[in-house]
Amino acid sequence: MIVGPSVGTLADVRDYVVTVLQELGFDASADTNTDFDYVLQASCCPDSPIQINVWEWFSGKLSPGDFLGPLRCGRNDGTTNFCDLDYDALVAQATNLQATDVAASLDEWAQADRKVVDLALWAPLFNEGSDFVSSRVGNYQFHLYYGALLDQMWIQ
Repeated sequence: MIVGPSVGTLADVRDYVVTVLQELGFDASADTNTDFDYVLQASCCPDSPIQINVWEWFSGKLSPGDFLGPLRCGRNDGTTNFCDLDYDALVAQATNLQATDVAASLDEWAQADRKVVDLALWAPLFNEGSDFVSSRVGNYQFHLYYGALLDQMWIQ
């Protein structure tokens, strides 16, 4: 299996994934092309040959639909080549319930999340935001999108 291509900032992560797959006994190699246009072209379409890739995944807001919605059928953005009409129905139901019954909506989103995990459509490798700071640092604040707010910290 070929991992990639990926953008240059994720080349080390791509290479790490290849190494882990090889250690697990898979015949894995990397598509080392990091040209942005090439990466977009290679991952643009439902017939893309990509089997495994590394992506940064973040959202403009923290809602289930922003993370789970892009895995629906008919998306030609290279996120995934997955299509499951039952999954699409779950996402549609969860979206529709958000305005009228938040608790029921969250139950539907949880079902959609379990389906994504069970099918291994994405496998989170790590989450950014694990900062280690000295005991001399004061007023540490973390923003979900921007990370550590350096301008708010002070050092003793």
